[in-house]
Amino acid sequence: NFDEVVACFREAAKVLREESTCATKAKFTGIFHDWAASVGSMWANRAIEDGSENAPDELVYFDVVSNPHPLTRDMPPADEKDSIRQVVINKYYTYVFAFAFAAQCYVADVLAIAVFILGMIPLVVLKIGPTGKIDEDSMKLVGESNQPSISHMIYMSYPYFHLYIMQRGVLDDTCTLPQDLSKVPVLYMYGTEKAGKFHTEQSIKVLQRETDEKTSKSMAVAVDGAGHYLYLQKPDKCFDCMVKFMKED
Repeated sequence: NFDEVVACFREAAKVLREESTCATKAKFTGIFHDWAASVGSMWANRAIEDGSENAPDELVYFDVVSNPHPLTRDMPPADEKDSIRQVVINKYYTYVFAFAFAAQCYVADVLAIAVFILGMIPLVVLKIGPTGKIDEDSMKLVGESNQPSISHMIYMSYPYFHLYIMQRGVLDDTCTLPQDLSKVPVLYMYGTEKAGKFHTEQSIKVLQRETDEKTSKSMAVAVDGAGHYLYLQKPDKCFDCMVKFMKED
């Protein structure tokens, strides 16, 4: 579950600090993409609250970012409700992945594959997936030898299974942006060429306000011509933004 992954992050951060060869305490930047953004947020906030010396100094998120901390000052208004189509785009695939994982975990792999394939048919035919052709093309560039099998893809879908458990009470308020962005600033970069979105406008507004008011170096950057795998599609843009953010005091 996610708590176990958070514990792994905590141990990894401890080892990185211990093995550092810097003469002084090095800046620690947490960089996360996709589901790692959720567990990364949980790890970061718990470490900050505990006063751990292994807490991150700053955070970088690619295409997925958590909601603002509930104690964020002057919280922007909540997002307007999505259209029915947008809700389907944002939710349907998660149910397919969750049910396929459950079938693989508790019944049989062959049933999981059947659930996965049948569930993906309307997603492809009706074009209700959260990503687009630009992401499909990027995956082809990775090479067939590096593509996971269907069984492995289903196995990697465990976060979607746990998502619905977490929504029933396990998810706590540590899965958010840091409360004080001046102490732990955040860079969030996201692609614009996709049907789904993995952030709320509320989070974008909080980060943009930090930039506008110069309260911290936190910012949200929309990357045109990129989708979910923006660091593959616009590597120079992503690299330059990230280096500039990390170098800024």
